[in-house]
Amino acid sequence: DNLGFDRGDIVNLMAYGAQGEIANSVWIDGVNVSNPRSGDLTMGYSQDWIQEVHVTGIGAPAEYGGFTGVVANYTTRTGGNQFHGLFDTFFQNENLTWTNVPDSDRKKPFKTYDFTAQLGGPILRDKLWFFAGIQYPHTETPTPGLDEIVTETFRKWIAKGTYQWNPDNTL
Repeated sequence: DNLGFDRGDIVNLMAYGAQGEIANSVWIDGVNVSNPRSGDLTMGYSQDWIQEVHVTGIGAPAEYGGFTGVVANYTTRTGGNQFHGLFDTFFQNENLTWTNVPDSDRKKPFKTYDFTAQLGGPILRDKLWFFAGIQYPHTETPTPGLDEIVTETFRKWIAKGTYQWNPDNTL
């Protein structure tokens, strides 16, 4: 279930032995982003921005609160002592999609694209790093039975600084 988010977003987990999706909890950088009523995510992040995922089941520590399913804590990327970046794009329209209807039944126009860019690197070597990203998903689809095009755009961005206080503590 992608919960209405576009390609590349973090998606909610299925309930494993729990009482529905609200029993699961999704965290990003230690912050609970699950809707307490529906179990849906309250925000979306690009999967390209995730560095690691820690999944815990029954028996999780108390800081995760009461739940009977799964807790997934997604950690977003940080910069490092070298610059790294990514540019990713996806595009599709009616000319790139085959249909099995005769040529006289023209396909209705639709268009979808998704641009993602990110960059991370040092500000102060071995001490302070940055990570920043932007995602621009856009979809134009026809409404069945109407001559109307529905346009959806859900821009997302992230900016993160990481400071290493000492070898054992990072902020």
